[in-house]
Amino acid sequence: MWYSRAIPAGILGVLRNIWLACWNTPRNIISRACIPDSRALCACLAACPELWQLQAYVWRTKNQKVRGIQVKSFSDMIAVSQSLSLPPTLALVNAAPPMALVESTVSQALYVPMHASAYSVHGVCYTGKHQIGWIGQLVGMEGDWTVHIDGKYKLHHSKFLLLTLGTHHLRFSIHGGLTTSFVPLMYLFCKEGESDGAAQLVVDAVNATALKYFGKKLKPGAGSTDHAPALRKALEDTWPDMEYGQCYPHLIRKFGEGEYCSKKWVHMDESLDMIRHINLAHSTGQKYLIIDEAGKLWDKWGHEMDTFWDSNLTDPWDCWSICDMETMIATPSNQAQESWHKQLLLSRIPGMFKGSTKKVVTEALPQIVTLDGKFIPDILCFDVPAVPRGVLEKGLWYAQHKSTHVHMERDGKGGFIWYILVKDNKAGLKKVTNTSLKDYIGTLNGEKSSRIKTYDQLINTCYSYHYLLEPTKYERRIPECSYNVAKLACVTCKGFKQYGICSHVCAINHLLGKYDLEDDLKELSQKRKKGGYRKGVRPALVREKEAESDSSEDEPLSRRLLKNQKKK
Repeated sequence: MWYSRAIPAGILGVLRNIWLACWNTPRNIISRACIPDSRALCACLAACPELWQLQAYVWRTKNQKVRGIQVKSFSDMIAVSQSLSLPPTLALVNAAPPMALVESTVSQALYVPMHASAYSVHGVCYTGKHQIGWIGQLVGMEGDWTVHIDGKYKLHHSKFLLLTLGTHHLRFSIHGGLTTSFVPLMYLFCKEGESDGAAQLVVDAVNATALKYFGKKLKPGAGSTDHAPALRKALEDTWPDMEYGQCYPHLIRKFGEGEYCSKKWVHMDESLDMIRHINLAHSTGQKYLIIDEAGKLWDKWGHEMDTFWDSNLTDPWDCWSICDMETMIATPSNQAQESWHKQLLLSRIPGMFKGSTKKVVTEALPQIVTLDGKFIPDILCFDVPAVPRGVLEKGLWYAQHKSTHVHMERDGKGGFIWYILVKDNKAGLKKVTNTSLKDYIGTLNGEKSSRIKTYDQLINTCYSYHYLLEPTKYERRIPECSYNVAKLACVTCKGFKQYGICSHVCAINHLLGKYDLEDDLKELSQKRKKGGYRKGVRPALVREKEAESDSSEDEPLSRRLLKNQKKK
């Protein structure tokens, strides 16, 4: 057949009618005598649409049939959302829905009435029952949590883009260990995308909700977004005293993909390592010392790093190092929100944003709100729920090698500072020395010792130690953890800043007698040996051993230490 099989049967009928009409045209228009049949057909079909145009027409026709009734204007979208408006009181928010709505997801999404025209945008904000509960918890945690905003470009409907504002908290997974998880607080559908008005609208919406039900606005200690000026402007205009960090995972991913320089550049891998070094800087002075030394090498190599320098190493975007944020469990990263976005696309609402606008507002978005409420606890976790076994084992190693890897000195103000030599430091140090410690402290102040000749020597010196401070010397709140009874802060460790605990903190608590890591690891080893699948599946109806005695002699040392502290 001369036609493509991709053309539907209905279109073939239309083509056949056109051909017959042209064949029956008078001779003065198309002469059958002078034009052969094949040429006449070609002349007639020359005025017909091409194959791709016909297929696009069929696709649009099918979509119109599938999508059903369309909400064609912004006012229609607001009218659809009016039935989901926020209840007047918090008691009505927490009240059980009517029986007719128990099986429906419509009651799970709540419309936040905001005057979008005042922000020069077309947007509608939504929240939910659980989200309001989380807002209430954050109201009482001034300066101790991080706010995130991002636009989900893979979650858009027609011209409306979904923007979300939220925070992150800690959770412990058997498979993933200690991780951070995103907690959405406010959802915004906006035509203008990540514009100044849209970002300010979603920030004001969450503050308006907090003020309505709890009488107080939110006050985060830190904020993080990707390289989006509008999102940053909204955060800093609303909370000018807040710490801000540009998302480092976004930055390093774009650099690795060749956005700033060619991936075939001979110094690509070296530059990638230098960016990682800047991210891990222990202090502001050390950060700019590394930037200056790296910049000298980049200048010698050419102009390939000029774009990256202008975009991310000049004010105000040179804020993606761990030393730039001191709020608890806060690092310059928006990755928790990206992970939440990915889970939505893969498992929670696959394909649900392709329906009509009314269906997206009344079904897809409420399903997102409902699932977030089901998968996230009612009380967010900002204290360390559990500590991975590997962290405890490494902490015990430091405690056992205290004579070579741990150094304590007075800070001159009646307190102490603990310096820990990194186990696998690249400087090749086997024990703490006065010279190496002095060089490290100099880098913290932005000074380079005369003994440091090359860039590699500088990096080895910068990351050869960590230091810990007492709670009286650390102004920020320290997360509660059973392995950090002394309330120490490892201010140079990315693990501590991200999760609230690290092996260095565990080691010093063990040396201070606050906890016995060796005893706990023995208990964990005994528990792992019991049962399992090493010797096959355990048979049914096996009699368990009797519980051990509760006497103080048989009690673990860690519990005895805690009891003695409580008695004092």
